[in-house]
Amino acid sequence: MKIVPTAQVSDAERFLREAEVLSDIDHPHVIRCLAHGRHGDHLWIAMEPAASDLAVEMRAGTCPPNRILEAGRGAAAGLAVIHALGLVHRDITPANLLRMRDGRVVIGDFGLIHGGHERLTATGEVLGTPAYLSPEQADGIALDPRSDIYALGAVLFALATGRPPYVADGAWGVLALITAGPFPDPRLLRPDLPLELRAIIRAATGLQREDRYEAIGLLGEDCQAVLAGGTPRNAGKVRSRLSASAASRAAAEPPAGPASRTLRPVLTAAAVGLGLGVVLGWVVGRPDALDRQALAAAWADGSRETWELYLRNHPRGSGVDPATRALSIINDEQHVQRQIARSKLEQDLDSLEAELARLRETRP
Repeated sequence: MKIVPTAQVSDAERFLREAEVLSDIDHPHVIRCLAHGRHGDHLWIAMEPAASDLAVEMRAGTCPPNRILEAGRGAAAGLAVIHALGLVHRDITPANLLRMRDGRVVIGDFGLIHGGHERLTATGEVLGTPAYLSPEQADGIALDPRSDIYALGAVLFALATGRPPYVADGAWGVLALITAGPFPDPRLLRPDLPLELRAIIRAATGLQREDRYEAIGLLGEDCQAVLAGGTPRNAGKVRSRLSASAASRAAAEPPAGPASRTLRPVLTAAAVGLGLGVVLGWVVGRPDALDRQALAAAWADGSRETWELYLRNHPRGSGVDPATRALSIINDEQHVQRQIARSKLEQDLDSLEAELARLRETRP
């Protein structure tokens, strides 16, 4: 049950929008509206009961990969229905993805939903849970379904690592990290995370909208494919597209210039009381556009060559530390693969020697 006082006009507007949307949708991965109405000076909406939400699972620690993939598949199916209606949810978070008693994950809480480029709030106002906002939503600009794709990727990151992708002092500190990008690599926090799941998360969370899955259904298809033992082919297409773009940019990239002084949401942050020292520190330390592009390209491609190219061209760039850590992980992975290959070779040699011994014993 959700109850909103009618005196809270803006909340009442969102409430009515939520009731209207839910009444029109009948899908196993979207919460069902059982009834809604007005009682005295309150509006109310009754929805089917849920067992818990994914925030509970995130706080319990890192989730098993298959459970994360199942959640991604279910949430993507629900969002596909919403997007087909020309709507954007705008607040996909672990708390708004509900776990039903039969194990299904459903989309809940439609209080911030809007259609097309329509806005229910003043220009520039940011709505939603900060840690899971897309960069364009953090900047307060018009949204499309790819904003929900980013948010779902951020939720999958949280389920995989047990924490949100960005942590800072205050909401505006989080927004600053989101818009600076790139999205963090979950394997830096959970090295045993399957590469297929990492690929899905990265394909959903590109800094620019065109650097993500083109539709939420493609993310759902990848989750289903990996659950069935396959590969995330759609994520591979996103990565190939980004690699081609990164290669062309790297070939034409001049040396990095002086740090950018672009203020973007900084003035807004200052206006709502963010400490001046924090604001100035972020402005001065924020990477310039070329540095951000090169770092985003390295995250998108993920290969040793791209990371090494970044370090050569930006020896004092903002991404030196993550680049160094990424190369360390790559080296570790290659070492493990070499150990596995060596172990397999030794097993094959042992089998061959055993077979030769058996042949010698049976030889007349």
